[in-house]
Amino acid sequence: MDLVLSEMVYNQNNQPMTDSRAVAKYFEKEHKHVLRDIEEMKCSPEFRESNFGPSSYINSQNKEQPQYLISRNGFVFLAMGYTGERAATIKEKYIEAFDRMEKMISGQYIRSSNPDVEASVSLRSYLDMAQMLGAPIPLSRAMAVQHIHRSYGLDLKPLLTENVSAVQDKLCTPSELAAELGTNSKDINKRLEYFNLQKKAGKGWELTEKGRNFGVYLDVGKKHSSGTPVQQIKWYKDKVLPEITNMEEKFKQTSII
Repeated sequence: MDLVLSEMVYNQNNQPMTDSRAVAKYFEKEHKHVLRDIEEMKCSPEFRESNFGPSSYINSQNKEQPQYLISRNGFVFLAMGYTGERAATIKEKYIEAFDRMEKMISGQYIRSSNPDVEASVSLRSYLDMAQMLGAPIPLSRAMAVQHIHRSYGLDLKPLLTENVSAVQDKLCTPSELAAELGTNSKDINKRLEYFNLQKKAGKGWELTEKGRNFGVYLDVGKKHSSGTPVQQIKWYKDKVLPEITNMEEKFKQTSII
């Protein structure tokens, strides 16, 4: 089985997280057994509450099922009970995935007294981060080039095989998708949620595991009070429109519209 770091650990409200389904997949266990392991762990209530968050997902039969969101410390505690040569390899990869995600969230990269060297290292880091989040290679390159242009004033667009504007033209906001379908953005967001492409996160939305195949987070050029970049979900029009229109009748029957 290929080890996909972006599936193993992801950004959940600016915290690196994994979940019980990912653990079950990569340690080749049944999900119900991982849930049991978590629920039977000999840890304090405080540790459990801080590192294992009850959550849910929608399965292939469109039914809500339980899962746990797991922090780095929670994963280390849980994985101590998984032994064997393969388990050791998976643990190492999980630690690598947590390390990479923590660096991505904090925006760290190697600095140099030479601006060109610093730009080069930052470009490589940004490319890695974008691809780790599941962005296709052309979009990853476009995002990295935009980042370098904003940070250092260097124009690397000629290096792209597909330029930034061409990639951006394929991405849409919910309002732009709504215009395509003759509806409104609230309706589109409900559809995206219903088809398990996004889920509520505070006052906004975040991509689900399935949704990472249809959308991507883009930096809007602003920062939160904490200093972290403000990001917006944009959707690949050619992929997401068929996904939210092919089951139109089923969607209408739910009375969500």
